[in-house]
Amino acid sequence: MDELEWYKKLTITLIGFDESNFALLDKRDEKKVKDNEELMIGIINADPLLFKFASLRLQNDKGFVIKALTQDNIPYKDIPEHLQKDHDIALIAATKKDGAFLFVPDELKENRDFVKKAVRANGMYLNYVDEIFKFDQEIVKMAYNNNPEILNHIPGDFIASIIDVN
Repeated sequence: MDELEWYKKLTITLIGFDESNFALLDKRDEKKVKDNEELMIGIINADPLLFKFASLRLQNDKGFVIKALTQDNIPYKDIPEHLQKDHDIALIAATKKDGAFLFVPDELKENRDFVKKAVRANGMYLNYVDEIFKFDQEIVKMAYNNNPEILNHIPGDFIASIIDVN
């Protein structure tokens, strides 16, 4: 292992172990670490709560946020608001962490394309989307195909009209 790789591993280990170890870096190095995608992904893997220490440039970079989400469960609330409204990011966050779908912005829960993707990923998300989709045959069928237990949350007369119960 060369010296640079050793330094990267040491930085990730120290900061991932205790966020106050950022103080061990001088200000110039601290800025470099917080703006280095590879180092910050390693640090976030050690402790997802440290996402908030990434530079603003990284926090606002969709690619970086997706990497951080897919590698670990960073808190959805820590993602910048404009990226919380992004279909891809909201869906990844919701499927990675139980309960995260509750924090998906209402405007996405009212968006037909997003709702279709969401109920394909987890049929129970139908419980949290706009009411109009709970009576949409196509979406209810998608939710049912993913998780038949969703029928416990749908009015019986509507179920009979869209799903062959025989």
